[in-house]
Formats: sequence, C-alpha cells, structure tokens
Amino acid sequence: MIVEGNLDVNFEYNRKNIRSRKITTAHLTQVRQQAKEMGLFDGGKRISLIAQSEEKVLTPTPPQGEKEQVAEDVVGKEDTNFEAKLEEKIIQNKTEKPEKNQPESALKEYTIELPAGTRLEQIHTLKDFLHSQELGDIQIYILLSGQKVDTKIALVSLTDLKVWVDDNL
Repeated sequence: MIVEGNLDVNFEYNRKNIRSRKITTAHLTQVRQQAKEMGLFDGGKRISLIAQSEEKVLTPTPPQGEKEQVAEDVVGKEDTNFEAKLEEKIIQNKTEKPEKNQPESALKEYTIELPAGTRLEQIHTLKDFLHSQELGDIQIYILLSGQKVDTKIALVSLTDLKVWVDDNL
C-alpha cells in the first residue's frame, strides 16, 4: 500500500497521525521495477536519489555501451562518498550539551521544562519570579508543549531559579 499525504507527530502525547491524500496498492515487484527504471535500485544496492542527482551534475552522460560500467563505478564511489558526507554532517550537527557540573558562568542559555498540565497561573507566577531576579547574560527559555519559547529574560545566576522551579513546578 502506498500512501501519499502528511504525517503528524505529537511528541507530548506520543501520537502519530497520517492524513492521506491518495492511497494506492502496489506489488513489491511493481515498486522494485519502478525503482529500477528511476535508477534507484539495481537488485543488490540501493542508490539514494540525492547522491544520484549529485553524480548527474558531476559526471557527463556516457555512451550506451559504457552505462553498466559507469553504474558500477558510481555505486562504489557513492559508498565511500556517502560515508564521508554522513560523518561530516554528524560532526557539523553535533551540539555539546552543558554538563550538570559545568559552572554557570560558562552557560549562555537555560531551558525550563514545564510538565504537562502546567496551569496558566503557574506560568504567570514564573514570569513574575523571573522579572524579580537580577538581569544578566544567561538567556532563559521555556519548553512548552515541545516548543522552545524565548522568555526574553536573561539572568545572572540560576541557583534561585532552579530552587524555585523544583519547589513550584
């Protein structure tokens, strides 16, 4: 079964919803044949569409007799290229999370996770508390329904805030 549509994921309630626009049935052989025609499947290895489009840009189209040899070369190059690009992307996107024992002066932002069922009154009380603290350079965010919201308040120290959050939330 092939479903075209949207996938909605609600992380707070751990729910997934598929809104379909078109549903069709297809046999596995049909899907494989179509993938072979598109050049995405050669029986042994799967070629990603992105890598294939990059190869088309980088290499000119060979004559008919050389296509099989070039396809084998592309698969071999792609394996090493893909691994290197994947490793590079992982390194680029890796963000270091602050350790718990890290000094506050090294922190630049702090996120308060609001538990499910937090009342609006509690959020207003938190806002009043934040405004009563000494302003500094540690930006305060609130994680509300899975979204990180900027409070537009920066504090000098987190010690009082952590105690307040433990006692009130």
